[in-house]
Amino acid sequence: MYSPVQPKGNERDQIKEKKRMQLIVLLTNKFRNKFSVNNVTEPAIDKVIREEIEKLLQDGTTYESNLNKLDKKLEAMIKEHRAKTRNTVAPAAAAQTMDPRDHPYRASQ
Repeated sequence: MYSPVQPKGNERDQIKEKKRMQLIVLLTNKFRNKFSVNNVTEPAIDKVIREEIEKLLQDGTTYESNLNKLDKKLEAMIKEHRAKTRNTVAPAAAAQTMDPRDHPYRASQ
């Protein structure tokens, strides 16, 4: 019946934190989609994205220019990481790849 009155400051802090978490999820999904990152197959890249977003939002003030810088930074980091991964995995994968012309389901001509 009767509930104690909560201070306004605490309620505002909770709302701010909730909005901050929503922004983190939104930005994480945005960058995942933009760079075609699958968080299951590329967990290292996904972790980098989340950490960089956390750093961006730590100080409490975020501007469009900061988001643009983050975008460029993530693009460079992801390209670098994928290039490293491709170079270490490529030799083993190259030996296993099949010429599409030799595919068993390809119709004979």
